Amino acid sequence: MAHWSDKYVGQEYCIMTNDCGTFAVRVARDEFGKKVALPTHVPRSVREQQARILLEIGKDYGTPTDSPVEGDIVLMMTRNKFPHVGLYSLINGEPWVIHSLVATGVCAHRLRDLGNHNLAFHSYYSWLEQE
Repeated sequence: MAHWSDKYVGQEYCIMTNDCGTFAVRVARDEFGKKVALPTHVPRSVREQQARILLEIGKDYGTPTDSPVEGDIVLMMTRNKFPHVGLYSLINGEPWVIHSLVATGVCAHRLRDLGNHNLAFHSYYSWLEQE
């Protein structure tokens, strides 16, 4: 049986159109009907985008949760301590994250395997819907 993430895996990474943040927002809207949006400020670089994620996710986009559901936000940190965001998914009873990386584009990783990809789990957030 096909999973909702199958149609996204393999898409190319593109800053401002399919980077980690825009990917997460687009899929939250398209797959889960969430009324979420990106800020109007457009980052000028990947580093600025990463800073935006860390500063704004808890304030404007989500509330922390210990019980994520499909499509919730997964906040991760890279080995260089930069924030990265993806979407929670439960595949065959196991937690996964679907996310867009510069090197690979959209991919799916088991949460327990993030360390093999130079990522570390930070926290889960439930989306805050916007007007």
